[in-house]
Amino acid sequence: MSAENEGNATSHTKSDQQRYPFGLSSPQFAVLVVLVGLIGPGLLVYTLEQANLSAVADLVWVVGYGTTIFVVWFIWLRPLDLVGSSAQATSLTEESEQSDTAPEEGDSETEPSDRTESSAEDSALATEDRAKESTQENPESSDSK
Repeated sequence: MSAENEGNATSHTKSDQQRYPFGLSSPQFAVLVVLVGLIGPGLLVYTLEQANLSAVADLVWVVGYGTTIFVVWFIWLRPLDLVGSSAQATSLTEESEQSDTAPEEGDSETEPSDRTESSAEDSALATEDRAKESTQENPESSDSK
């Protein structure tokens, strides 16, 4: 059994390395993001400010920290499923209601014809409404002439 556990540990490590860039594990990648994404732009902005290049320093600040925020979102936050318990309860309730109200095989033959009749009635009412609107618009346009 110890050989199986070692195999699982190795495959888990390999999946972590494939998931993060440069073959790094999550803690190693976090250190890299802090060094390159936070400390790097901060030092570069300080150096550029001392050289009286404030416009370039502002650009480095926006690009450096903006890129860091994007990387943190892309690597760690985007994969998270941020759904609360209320959404899960709602979806479970909807699923149970759908399974309870599912039509039986005999009822399924009559329902499509009912849907067709109701859609035909809806389209006829919509056509009548458009006709009424156009007749109401025509007297106004004749009064304006």
